[in-house]
Amino acid sequence: MEAFERLLATLRGEKPDRTPWLPLIFGAAYAHTGHSLSEYLHHPEIMAAGQVKARQYLNADALFVFGDNAMEAEALGCRLDYSRPFYPYVTQILLDDWDKDNILPPWQNGGNRIPVLLEVCRRLKQSGGGFPIIAHVLGPVTLAAQLFGMEEFLYFAADFPEKVPSLLGETRRVGLEIARAYREAGADAILVGDPCASPSFFPAEYYRRWMLKEHQALMRGLAEEGVPIRWLMVTGNVTEILSDLARTGADVLTVDYMVSLDAALAVPAAIIAGGLKPHLFALPDSDELYREISGLVERYRRRPDYWLSTGCELPLEADWNMLKRFASRAGISKKD
Repeated sequence: MEAFERLLATLRGEKPDRTPWLPLIFGAAYAHTGHSLSEYLHHPEIMAAGQVKARQYLNADALFVFGDNAMEAEALGCRLDYSRPFYPYVTQILLDDWDKDNILPPWQNGGNRIPVLLEVCRRLKQSGGGFPIIAHVLGPVTLAAQLFGMEEFLYFAADFPEKVPSLLGETRRVGLEIARAYREAGADAILVGDPCASPSFFPAEYYRRWMLKEHQALMRGLAEEGVPIRWLMVTGNVTEILSDLARTGADVLTVDYMVSLDAALAVPAAIIAGGLKPHLFALPDSDELYREISGLVERYRRRPDYWLSTGCELPLEADWNMLKRFASRAGISKKD
């Protein structure tokens, strides 16, 4: 099976030739380029080359298009700080209030990095070896938090709950527009990352009151756009909203390492991706990572509802020399 067919087979409920292997290789791929993280985030030729090399190192089943969690906020008018050797962060917010008739400014105005990521899609379509291209879009809750600032957004939601649905509807609209652009540029799947929708930030009742319907609407929109694989990632301990996440209409749900895989796999209606602790990829020795992955592969071998993955992205400080030794030793890409 080719990699894309392997993923599609699981969506049809068929057993793949081996367990799909999709570690979330985002910004960590910059280490393969000889450039800084900031250069990686601003130059499509650098990002595309880094993704191809990182996928080859780990024998993974997909390529990823990801800027950072502040990219959409920057496109809408927030200012970011790039001075540190990590992902940029918002230093000037866009919003301090919201009314139901408000609309967000166009993200297509220029001066942002979304065109860079669209070009990465196009380049990977040409040079990615036919591996599926998975583009990341920020979820509506996390985008709202970036536009307000996390603390202010928490206060806003508590003080003005009647305004939250309108705001999330707008941030969802922006996410769907960007997803449409990725699809037109060649993306085969859309991964919606919405970490701020986690019970780590808001009580589960808030998810059911406001966020579930936005995730459902977003997944419906992606389906209408013809996106073959619709993937939702809400990080942290989502155990108490697992059954709600299964109702979003997502084809794939990421679960973080603190969530029981058995509990997640008992929830119908979606493929479960995850199980691996991302910090293991930054260790200098591969033994613990090897044991963990070997155990997961053996336990969930060829299940049509499981993708071997990380609960969130590989750390920027991932030890790629160790990972190369690990990939060879684990033989993760060998057929069962």
